[in-house]
Amino acid sequence: EAEEGMEEEGCLTKVTCGANRRLHISWGAGNELHLCDIAPTGVPASSRRKDEGSNLTVVKWGWQSGSERRVCYDCLEPWIEIQKQRTNGLAGEGNWWASVLEYSERVSQVLGRQDDLRVPREVPANEEDMWIAVRRIVWELLEIFYVRPSASLSAQIQDFLGWLQRNSQVVIGLDRKHASDVIPLETMLRGIYECELPEEEEQYWASVELLVLLGFNEAAIDLLGIHSAWTRWQNRDTAVRAQFEILESLITILQKMPRLAGSNSASLGVKVFNNVSDYNLYKSKWSLACRQLLQNEVLWQECSESSARTAKGAKTVLNGLLGQETALRDGTRAWSELLCAQLLHRYPTIESLSELSSLTEYCMERCSKDSEVIVDILLAILNDNVQEVISLSSQTLGPWFMAHAPELILARPGQRELREVLTPIQGRQGNQFEFFVLDFAEALMTNPSMWQTVCEYLAWCPTCGETALQTFLSHLPLTIQDDKAALLAMQIANKHGLPAVAAQISRSVGLHSWSKGQRARALFWLRGHDDVLKVLEATGRQEQEISPGQWEDEEECWKLLELLEDMPDSKKHAVRLKLARSMAEHFLH
Repeated sequence: EAEEGMEEEGCLTKVTCGANRRLHISWGAGNELHLCDIAPTGVPASSRRKDEGSNLTVVKWGWQSGSERRVCYDCLEPWIEIQKQRTNGLAGEGNWWASVLEYSERVSQVLGRQDDLRVPREVPANEEDMWIAVRRIVWELLEIFYVRPSASLSAQIQDFLGWLQRNSQVVIGLDRKHASDVIPLETMLRGIYECELPEEEEQYWASVELLVLLGFNEAAIDLLGIHSAWTRWQNRDTAVRAQFEILESLITILQKMPRLAGSNSASLGVKVFNNVSDYNLYKSKWSLACRQLLQNEVLWQECSESSARTAKGAKTVLNGLLGQETALRDGTRAWSELLCAQLLHRYPTIESLSELSSLTEYCMERCSKDSEVIVDILLAILNDNVQEVISLSSQTLGPWFMAHAPELILARPGQRELREVLTPIQGRQGNQFEFFVLDFAEALMTNPSMWQTVCEYLAWCPTCGETALQTFLSHLPLTIQDDKAALLAMQIANKHGLPAVAAQISRSVGLHSWSKGQRARALFWLRGHDDVLKVLEATGRQEQEISPGQWEDEEECWKLLELLEDMPDSKKHAVRLKLARSMAEHFLH
């Protein structure tokens, strides 16, 4: 019963059905389909080849791996809490965004959130980790542009720049076709620290330049600190005087590099400005220092004579800091890195989201199809096309994301564009966002171990949830499970205001136990069902007279009904109906 791999695009599996054979198809629980290829009845089983017999194939979609199930479990509590607040009418209050922001941060923590801008995120090691990373990346985008309040557009763009810094390497990892051609940043750095003359390594200055272009100045300074010129200068080697002065000046420039502040308190550097005018004034002086260093021809000539690599590498870094287009394009390897470098060093004071969208499209000439999911959603957000964001997310990010992300989308200022998805679907009661939750619950149903989680998601669907939960609980195969599962199901039913379903569960388990001769267990489950107990006792049968499977014999069941004649007429009819209904429900299981 393993999930079949996809053999063709849009095809879950193929089931062969030969001549004179029948294919029986039936639905399982949720997103589960049973296909039984039935062999011809006229051919003896002994004369068939092994591959000619009947075959059962179980097709599942939306199946969760171990990492996905962990995410589902850990995100359930914050999701329920935000639903409770919405149900209590808090969504209309002015500080509702704070509740959504807390919810968003808790979910993103489960997905592996990391706000540290000193180092980039590493590329996920396997498919499961990549599944989580892609959803975390888009989740953080929605939080930045739809949930997190910003003092200004500049602060919002700085938050987006921080998103690029953290996730540029992960986005590169999505490019499966060209990923092998791009050396991960952590791999580039690993071998450099072990070299005696690191600056002579091919990757040394390329790594320094890339770290600077992406804004990881602390890491770049650390890398510059292992340059052999420092040790040689301390040992009074005057041949490296120019190298020493250039490295010292370069580190000072990196330490004093200005940044605009975002909405959070993450460490961005020594010089952080909330005001764009103050930033521009300081940056003009800082840029002048960069140009003065570049224009010191005597110093660069002396440096070239002792180390041409150091002279060339340091000049390239300074050109990148000054935002020269050639340096930015040559020093980056993908659209995410180029866009990050452009916003940091060339266009730090973009004044509108439309300008940011145009710059993003310009940088995406290096985009590959493997990262289109991130690209398309990002462009839809920047172009303020919320309907496109919902459509693209539902097509590519799966039922878990669509069940949890609507709270972020609904927090977006101005909901006129959301009118369509908030309107009940024609012929049904719930809106599109509610059916995203129902779709996710159906995906979870294929995993028997997650039935309690399914119940919690169904219970909080405002229009369809009660009916869906009642149907789901009523069809759980609890009679063949242990008592703990049945007690949990009853507890869930009572918790969500479904006492009739809880009573049905206990009655079904009790009658099943009685039919198997488990009298003590049956009496436990039939507590409170006095009508059924009176009927069972009225039969006058002792435990030893009840044989296993007796209740499965339809004729025997109706014989038991005839023994009700000794009961008072006032109770006989009602008890007969309830007992017949209980038996019918038992047979349906």
